[in-house]
Formats: sequence, structure tokens, C-alpha cells
Amino acid sequence: LPATVPQAGRRQAPQQQPARPAGPPPAAMQQPAPPAPAATADWQQQQRKAPQAKTKAQKAALEAILASGEVFPSKSRCVELGVQIGLSTTQVQNWFQYKRRQAVKNGTAGKGDGLQVAHVKGLQLTISRKRPAPPEISAEERAAEKARKKAEKQAELEVAKVQVQLPDDDALERAVAVLRAAEAA
Repeated sequence: LPATVPQAGRRQAPQQQPARPAGPPPAAMQQPAPPAPAATADWQQQQRKAPQAKTKAQKAALEAILASGEVFPSKSRCVELGVQIGLSTTQVQNWFQYKRRQAVKNGTAGKGDGLQVAHVKGLQLTISRKRPAPPEISAEERAAEKARKKAEKQAELEVAKVQVQLPDDDALERAVAVLRAAEAA
């Protein structure tokens, strides 16, 4: 009979492993420790997905919304637009954020030309301008407008003071009566 099969009536002695010292295995002691993780930026780059290239239709749709003056679309608008063009809400928000950053960097922020609608195959977009873009004014014009508003407010305060100081009709009649009595005397 083979040695691995126990015989009837006999107990097989448990096999003993040779005793090893406590602690890490000998192979681990001989190998050098793995190098420390690289800088945080390297770690983040490894975890980051590559950006998804936008199709021409997606770019045209996003550009059309931007050209309409909707520079800060609402969360619900981003969801709606993302569903229409096949992007996630985050991708739509990031695209608009990137375009705003580019506009500031290039000095073109706030210089919209008005409503421009892009026609994209198979894509229907409703583009509406919420309010017209503010006109470009110089610093001098802005200062003059501020001074004009301040003068108007000051004039309103002066009128309010005068109105408070005017006596009522009864007091006026008494004053006139006193003056007439003084003249007669």
C-alpha cells in the first residue's frame, strides 16, 4: 500500500514542518525594499484617465451654446446638453470651464458677438439668450456713472430731509395767524 493511505487501525503521525524563525521569510530579508512611491504628481497622472476626444458634432453643439452667450450653463442645462450630445455632465462642465479659462487667458472674455447657431446633423438644440451682454465701457465712463448715481442718492436724501422739516397744515395756519397778529400790532 502506498504510504499516503492510512492503514486500518493505525493512526498516521502528523507530518511536521521544520521550525522557522519568527518574522519575515528569508527571501524577503535578502531582497531590497521596493523604491518609495514617486512624487504625488506622478501618482495622480497614473490614476487619471486620458481625455476623451470630442466629435465634430459635440464640439459644434458646445460652441453653439457658448456663442449664444450662455457662458455659465446651469447644472440642469449641462445634464440636458450632455444627454443630447452623448457626454457626461462633468465633461460638459469641464469643457465650459476650460473655454472660460482660455477666454480670460487670451483677453477675449466678455466680448461676445451675439447669437450664433450651429446646424449639426441629427441634433436639435434650443438656444436662448437669457439677457444681453453688458456693453463695454471705459474706466472713465464707469467712474462718471458711479459719481452720477452718488449725486442722485445725495439729492434724494436732501429732498427727504426737507420734506421732514416742512410743518403740517395746522402748524402753517397758526404761524400765519401769529405773523398777522404781529403785523397788526
